[in-house]
Amino acid sequence: MKFCNIFNLKFSFLFILFGCDLNYIGEVDKFSGMASVDFEYENKKILEREKRKQLEEEKRAQLEKEARARYYEKEFERQAEYYTKEFVR
Repeated sequence: MKFCNIFNLKFSFLFILFGCDLNYIGEVDKFSGMASVDFEYENKKILEREKRKQLEEEKRAQLEKEARARYYEKEFERQAEYYTKEFVR
């Protein structure tokens, strides 16, 4: 009878230990899944920031190009007026 009690005690201990181990593995999987979701979320945010930065740079370059074109147009008109006044007399 004493042998059965010791066996039952050891079996119960192993059963509890195994159950805790499975519970721990489940928690690890749950948290690792959350970490991967956070990782994907961070990657999406980084890609959005990079895309926004690229669009801002393209817009800035376009505005500079338009400003340069307006400047050259005004400069051309100014020089055209100057030369027509000088040489048309």
